[in-house]
Parts: sequence; C-alpha cells; structure tokens
Amino acid sequence: MKNKKAEIINGTEFASLYEKSKRLIDSARNNMGQMANSITVITSFLLGHYIVEQQGQERAKYGSKIIDSLSAYLTKEYGRGFSRSNVAGMRQFYMTYKDRENAIIQS
Repeated sequence: MKNKKAEIINGTEFASLYEKSKRLIDSARNNMGQMANSITVITSFLLGHYIVEQQGQERAKYGSKIIDSLSAYLTKEYGRGFSRSNVAGMRQFYMTYKDRENAIIQS
C-alpha cells in the first residue's frame, strides 16, 4: 500500500480552525517555557538553601568541600548544569534573596 498524502482543505472554516489551533499550540508552548523557567528558579533557590543549611551544620573544614562534592555527585547523576560554578551560584542566589523566600516560592 502506498501512503496517501492528506488532502489540503481550503476554505474559511478550515482557516479558522487552523488559526485557533495555532494560537492554542503557541500559547501552550509559551506557558511551558515560563513554567520551566519558574521551576528552574525555585529548584536553584532551594538547592542553595540546602547547601547553606548543610554548611551551617558542618565544621568549616568540611563546609568548603560541600559545593565540590555536591557538584560532582549531581553532575554524575544528572549531567550538565551542576558544575561547581553553577552550584556555587545557586548558593549565592539563595544568600542574596533569602529574605524574599516566600515571594520566590509562591511565584
């Protein structure tokens, strides 16, 4: 059997269907991007919080190794995105905006 190509339908009703479908898909894709960005911000903020919390529990001697170790383990588990500088940046992000925690989490 040969594959039949879909017949192109012309007309006002189809054009309306196409435009509504296109707006829906564009809106969904835009919202997914915004949600992904929000989730990334919250995840980075909370990881920064966990790092600060852990460093407070450890002696200074071991606290300096937490970022290196966490970066190595997360990179092994999840791949890119968890370099030492990124993980240190998450800690700094939390330290800078910790007084706005409720606003960040609620967003």
